[in-house]
Amino acid sequence: MTAAVLLILAALAPVVSRRLSGDVCAPPAIAASLWGGTMGLFALRLLPYPPLQPPTVGLLAATVAILVAASAGAAWWWTRGQARTPAPHPLPGAAWWVGGYAAIAIAGTIWFVAAVLTTLPNAFSDAVALRYALFTYQIPSTFLFAQLFAIATPLVTLALLLSGTRLPWPLIALGAICAAGTFVSTDRTQVFLLVLTAAFMAAFRVGPLLSATRTFVVAVVAVALLLGSFLAVETWVRKSPAQLGLALQLPGAGAPEASGPMAALARAGQRLAGVYLYATGSYAALDRLIAAPPPRTHGAHIAFPLVRPLERLGILSGAAPSPIPPYVEICPASTPDLPARTFNAYTFLYYPLVDFGIAGAILYALAIAAVAGVAYGWLRADRTDPLRLLVAGLVTTAFALTIFVNKFNNTAWWYVLGVSAGPWLATAILRPWARPGSRRR
Repeated sequence: MTAAVLLILAALAPVVSRRLSGDVCAPPAIAASLWGGTMGLFALRLLPYPPLQPPTVGLLAATVAILVAASAGAAWWWTRGQARTPAPHPLPGAAWWVGGYAAIAIAGTIWFVAAVLTTLPNAFSDAVALRYALFTYQIPSTFLFAQLFAIATPLVTLALLLSGTRLPWPLIALGAICAAGTFVSTDRTQVFLLVLTAAFMAAFRVGPLLSATRTFVVAVVAVALLLGSFLAVETWVRKSPAQLGLALQLPGAGAPEASGPMAALARAGQRLAGVYLYATGSYAALDRLIAAPPPRTHGAHIAFPLVRPLERLGILSGAAPSPIPPYVEICPASTPDLPARTFNAYTFLYYPLVDFGIAGAILYALAIAAVAGVAYGWLRADRTDPLRLLVAGLVTTAFALTIFVNKFNNTAWWYVLGVSAGPWLATAILRPWARPGSRRR
């Protein structure tokens, strides 16, 4: 019953949002739909998760309420009294910016491939060894900043196209090539960041103009693309359900050799066991975290994007904690053949909880909901502005991924945001110097 109620509410959230705001993916709808939907899936208990403890249920309920209400309130507050007067926002030298970004992205991807092949010549045929070498820095990460342009370049290209800027077809093709470069990274989060942000940008720009039927078709295509990329990389890095011994407890599945339509459908559904784990495992891990909280880190996790660069510059020493949370058991061993299942994603709440406890988590949820609402309100004032589309798209993506991780304290996400906004920031800084008579004699 709980699962059905949550799943129905999750399905209704985009419908209500479109009626109230014109957008199916306004931040309040994102929070209600994704958190409600994934908690509804968790309640189905398709994996042997232990029941959530009352403190965890209370924190999750408070978090969802805050994310929905605070993002709606922040968007209303920002747009209150602002006139919506869309105007063209051309980017001087747009083609040069896209071409330059594409060159850096392709160079970064080649740099990455060369670093891999130099260290592990057969790495691309053994993605497990490749992931481990990247995790342990056996393959140095010096290529990473340039390779992140493979995410920024297609986003900048799309933002310009959505705003009405005309770009030559070769540059558009280069943007697509850069997007394809994210797949060789073996990092599914890069693909999700790119695809989700592009989908939100397009939805914000043209969504209110589309019929309900076309909106539904576009949403289905976007979800299919996300699932397809997830399953493809999952197989490549040898993390498919069959390879991990991951089996869903699906109704009607019966014995492995059972026949009939329901049994066949259940067996086909097993292919999505990894997707189910990633969508729901964070709640089980969060429950373990609340039951046995680690020592407080007093803001080091939340401030990680500021602390980490200072540490690399040698200004601070040992101040940045590990950005990768530890694994905890989320499913007990059911049989000798099926060992205990572990997981190391706890929703975005992990970082403020470890820093400041329950009170810190509540305040942090309020803060990021306000950021998402303000970004959305800023966009609504002028949907033709490519910079607003970029910022709102990236912030909304980070807001959507709160069910799993925290992009707001992730250095790579901040790099992508800064690089993507770079052309407009540079133009704003240099514009006064380009005006006649502005340069000092």
